Amino acid sequence: MRSSPQVILVLLAGLLVVVANWSGVSWSWDSTDYVAAGRSIAKLKGSLDVSGLAMTVRPPGYPALIALGEVAGLPTNITLLTINVGSAAISAYCVFTIVSHVASVKTAIFAATFTALTPTMLWQTSMAWSEPPFIAMLLVTMLVAHQFTGRLRFFALCALYVSLFFLRFVGPVFIAPIALTAVVVDSRTRGWLRSFAFHTGTVLAAALPMAWWLARNRRIDGTLTGARVPGGGSFWETMTHAFGTYGTFLTAQPFDSVIYERVTNYPFAAQVAGVLVLVSLGAAAVQLITVAGHRPFLISTRDLVMATNLMLIISYTAFSAYRFVHFELGRLDTRMMVPMLPPIVIVAALQIDSLVRRWSSVAKIAMTCVVVVTMAHGAISVNDAVQFGSNQRHLSGAVSRNLDLHKFVRTLEDDSALYSNAPQMLFPVADTWPIYTPWQVDQPWPTPCTHRYAVYYNDFQVQDNRPTIAPIIYEDPIGTVYDVGLCSEDINAAWD
Repeated sequence: MRSSPQVILVLLAGLLVVVANWSGVSWSWDSTDYVAAGRSIAKLKGSLDVSGLAMTVRPPGYPALIALGEVAGLPTNITLLTINVGSAAISAYCVFTIVSHVASVKTAIFAATFTALTPTMLWQTSMAWSEPPFIAMLLVTMLVAHQFTGRLRFFALCALYVSLFFLRFVGPVFIAPIALTAVVVDSRTRGWLRSFAFHTGTVLAAALPMAWWLARNRRIDGTLTGARVPGGGSFWETMTHAFGTYGTFLTAQPFDSVIYERVTNYPFAAQVAGVLVLVSLGAAAVQLITVAGHRPFLISTRDLVMATNLMLIISYTAFSAYRFVHFELGRLDTRMMVPMLPPIVIVAALQIDSLVRRWSSVAKIAMTCVVVVTMAHGAISVNDAVQFGSNQRHLSGAVSRNLDLHKFVRTLEDDSALYSNAPQMLFPVADTWPIYTPWQVDQPWPTPCTHRYAVYYNDFQVQDNRPTIAPIIYEDPIGTVYDVGLCSEDINAAWD
């Protein structure tokens, strides 16, 4: 019995993620808050960060997925791995299904294989980040908007819109283009007025829980999505960074710790590829405008898929640049812009498919280029997956885990109450929640504990409020561990 392409693609995507996370899913600073919030949600305490404070800067969708594993009694790493494997598999499946609906199966296989094998995607699915499930949910939303016509269509879209927001606050930026094209899809069977009315109602219904959560945030700290600092600079210059990053999608050069001050600082190959992406998107826009001019109310399903993905790219790119300049110092790096990977792949796949259909003489050349690029991405991803699977990355990497300071902390009692000047640095290696800051000493400890300890990192910028009168039980160049007494005693007796 022959296996279907979808099954092979799903297995391929999932296997690569398993290898990349063989020694554990990696954690960054953001990951610690996600996991902490997941554990607090599982304990029915709401969305709380590492320090046990109400979290407003990140939505609760990804933590809620983590909470499901916590409630089921699964080890946190198994839950994180399941989310990443599932997200990669769903993404590959959806890209294949979306493209095969309007292009050849061969084109769909190449598009989905590239999505599954590119290191750009692997760098996300090897981390405890919200991007993998967000990308999967985005593709499912597109699939439902274009192909699902069942009775529950509008309920499904409403739930998916809500999910996009609760996975990432930028969800509404993606909802708008999808909802617009969904109106066109339903106009064919329901008419324009009914279609517009149904989809308007769906979006408004989805906006209610979004508004509720934003109101909750405002009550907590006076902001809608947490305190943020604008990056400043020029909008158009920031836009060039987006295309520099899109270029790295093609050249297999993802980055998350490198800061490119200007687009000219990007690798030269990425700069060239970024221009190619810009030209490709421009050509797609011209094609769609031409089609709309000739038959404005008879747009084909193929063009509708192209339009949806093109609008997603344009709206999110412009939004990201504007947000950086005016609201948040969030660099337009691989992680920030990776939701655009599938739309760019889908647009490129449909363009290549059209090219091959019109000029069969270029079919072999086009397919050869696609195969070579995909194989190169696959080779790089396999190499990265082996490295990530051996050492992990960021805060949970082998170097951090094997620090003598962290080894000592892991020998402390399991029910210890920990304080630290850098809770997010300690959380991945101590694997306990919560970890209070030095300014929470008078706050009651939320879980049963026997002993209190304070862990200070010597090179961290915050050094205030050390418990200088408490005895030191461990010290090295990295940090110091203080014994601040039993949980049953007054902490102020050991912490001046």
